[in-house]
Amino acid sequence: MQDPKTILVVDDQDSIVQLAKTILYMEGYTVIFGCSGEDALFVNANHPFPIHLLLTDIRMSPDLNGCDLAQAMRVLRPDIRVLYMSAFTDDERMAREVETGAAGFLPKPFSPSVLVAKVAGILAGTGAPASDAR
Repeated sequence: MQDPKTILVVDDQDSIVQLAKTILYMEGYTVIFGCSGEDALFVNANHPFPIHLLLTDIRMSPDLNGCDLAQAMRVLRPDIRVLYMSAFTDDERMAREVETGAAGFLPKPFSPSVLVAKVAGILAGTGAPASDAR
């Protein structure tokens, strides 16, 4: 990887954040993180360099969900790519974004190889087909 890409990982489960951080760091990515939607918005507003990908859980508590977070982040970073992760596939907004190609979807639980492949695909612009959201 010539130019390390920066990924913002957001999940309210610390174990998921730590797992994704470790895997992606070992693949050569620059990884920053947030443990809530509000935390991620703070990171987004204060990170002076590009953030290439938002990897976020759909259902986070107690504040913003993943779709609201992505929408808010796109205000400051309209070119950011989004990869949602969740054990649930019943979120209609997420499904619409995946179907239109505005975001990708990574089902939980995931293996390291699947995470790496999804991230690489989204960053390369090849994204995940809409069938992955079902």
